Amino acid sequence: GALGALGSLASRRWEKPTHELELQLHGAAELQAFLETAAAVALQVSGVTRGAGSRRELAVSHSVCLSPEAEVGIVFTKRSSEPIGEANIEEVVMMTTLHGSPLRSLQLAMDQVYAPLVLQDARHAALLDPKMRASIEALGSAASSAADSGGAATDSLDGILTPHDECERWRRLASGGGASRLSPE
Repeated sequence: GALGALGSLASRRWEKPTHELELQLHGAAELQAFLETAAAVALQVSGVTRGAGSRRELAVSHSVCLSPEAEVGIVFTKRSSEPIGEANIEEVVMMTTLHGSPLRSLQLAMDQVYAPLVLQDARHAALLDPKMRASIEALGSAASSAADSGGAATDSLDGILTPHDECERWRRLASGGGASRLSPE
């Protein structure tokens, strides 16, 4: 589940064994509130490191944020306010990961998931008026521009998440653009 995904996305070792982390997550008041109350619309489960050389700890919160200590996070959001149980969890809960630049993540989600699904699938495209179609296209372009101009970490290679990102990096380097921003550390 969530702990396996967190563990595979980051390389440092956890402070506690996985079974203790599972118990911590299952016993978290934030998880229970997310499952049972309408007011808790999001749940973030993160791997945080609280100092150099520290091992990763589990953090659970209703606030979605990127903190300097958080290496990776998974955010669960609700599609409706109904209590969540085994019968409806797949319909009510959506999940996304937080890792690196939120602008790059938005750009990737728009370009690689949502825009193709909404704009190219005839069932969904038929529901869009021209303004909505243009807005979706503009959001993807704006997110891409923002991420390329500094939304990704400027002094590292954190913004490279896909082979396309790597090719774009080398294309910009070859054309003389962005060499200082994208040069290896």
